Amino acid sequence: MPEGEPESQEEILAAWEASLTDADIPPDEEQIYGWLDPDTDPPAELLELTDQELDDLLEATPPQPAPVPVAWPLSYPGSGVSPWPAGMLTGEGPGRGFAQGGILDELPASMTLAGFANDACERAATLDDDCLIGAVRAWRRLASWASARELALVAELARRRPADGTPPAAGPGEFPGQISEFTADEVGTALTLTRMAGQAELDLALDLADRPAITAALESGRIDLAKARILVSMICPLQRVHADAVESAVLPLAPGLTTGELRAALLRAILAVDPDAARRRQEASQKDARVERWTEPEGTATLAGRYLPPAEVLAADKRLCAIAKSWKKQGAQGGMDLLRAHVYLALLLGQPVDTPPLSLLPAGSPVPADSPVRAEHAASGEEPGAHGRPGGLPPGGLPPAGLRPPGAGTGVPLPPLMGEVNLTVPLKTLLGLADQPGEVAGFGPVHADTARRLADAMATNRDTRWGVIVTNQDGRAMGWGGNVRARPVSAGGWKITITTEPIAPYP
Repeated sequence: MPEGEPESQEEILAAWEASLTDADIPPDEEQIYGWLDPDTDPPAELLELTDQELDDLLEATPPQPAPVPVAWPLSYPGSGVSPWPAGMLTGEGPGRGFAQGGILDELPASMTLAGFANDACERAATLDDDCLIGAVRAWRRLASWASARELALVAELARRRPADGTPPAAGPGEFPGQISEFTADEVGTALTLTRMAGQAELDLALDLADRPAITAALESGRIDLAKARILVSMICPLQRVHADAVESAVLPLAPGLTTGELRAALLRAILAVDPDAARRRQEASQKDARVERWTEPEGTATLAGRYLPPAEVLAADKRLCAIAKSWKKQGAQGGMDLLRAHVYLALLLGQPVDTPPLSLLPAGSPVPADSPVRAEHAASGEEPGAHGRPGGLPPGGLPPAGLRPPGAGTGVPLPPLMGEVNLTVPLKTLLGLADQPGEVAGFGPVHADTARRLADAMATNRDTRWGVIVTNQDGRAMGWGGNVRARPVSAGGWKITITTEPIAPYP
């Protein structure tokens, strides 16, 4: 190229590269970083492989198992994989597991504890007694934790339900000035509760929202739901300053107390800070005094008085004991609880209590002339001695008075029923031709014998009104008759005359 003419681009680049020294060339990545990240950088033996060789190597590699899914934060049920060393649950590993004083025995309720407790259930056969009891205690803490979370959400629901015309809550954690009257119904429907139970759930949630220390104790599992109920029921009605003082004094002791001991401790603390509080609470509670009855799963029933004056209750209880002891001296058989129950019903039914009922006396005991049992036998034309025991009871005696299974000839008849009792009983059952159950409104289903006995007691009351619904074999109503009276007959029974009217069939 002639001197003075411009050089080509290639010549310029070549001259520039020729002039570079080693100091002018920057180091590559391997020289800068080395193999500092083995998880991302390829190992040295793969660096020299071509792309085809790398593809062939990948195809020859056997498939790897899929990663084990995590079902719990700390547990892998069914996988055989455990995130903690062997023996962790059994008290042989670190922290001694669920053994008394171990880490898991004292771990507050949480998802972590739930994971360990879940594994403990699956491995229950491998746990010794100490760890097994610790696992039981863990599940109780978890139940408390779940209850606290449930009630916290019920409280949150209440925050979102202001009554009509009431402004919504001012901010998070606040409640409207008045909560909708339908909130308890909503809670009851969601949890399949009666309205009364739904209201109790809502009230407890609101009380716990007002006492965060009690809520924290429940959520951590230091106290259970029964203790939380007692604490808020006795603390929340107090003035704020007194409530805080009682809570500070008793709550730290609550985990180690039974429910009875907790009530006593709370009462002592309340009397110490506000002597008049117990009296005010008692007076307010007595305004809700009532008698409750409900059925039991065994087919029996319970009758109980609630919120009664304590002095009168103690006096009544002592009277039950005195009469029961008198019966015991006269030969009545059974424990004091059984005798007191008989006395209780006899007094309520207006039956004599000077002597024990024959059902409590040994078989063969004489039947007094004025005994209702003799009167019952006389009405049927049967003498009391006709059971093989002259002048006495049938072999084995009669069932207890007032607590006898129902049925003819089994004991003292019920007195005439007063007031309103809505009894539904199939006619065949009433006539003794079948044993289909009856039903008492507000009480529930009753055995056929009970239905017949109630019907007999109702028939002896002139004010009893009978309504009859005639049904077909499918149970569909076909006719109805009302305002029917029963008429006693000389044979000791009764009869009713019914005129029914047809019911228009369903379209």
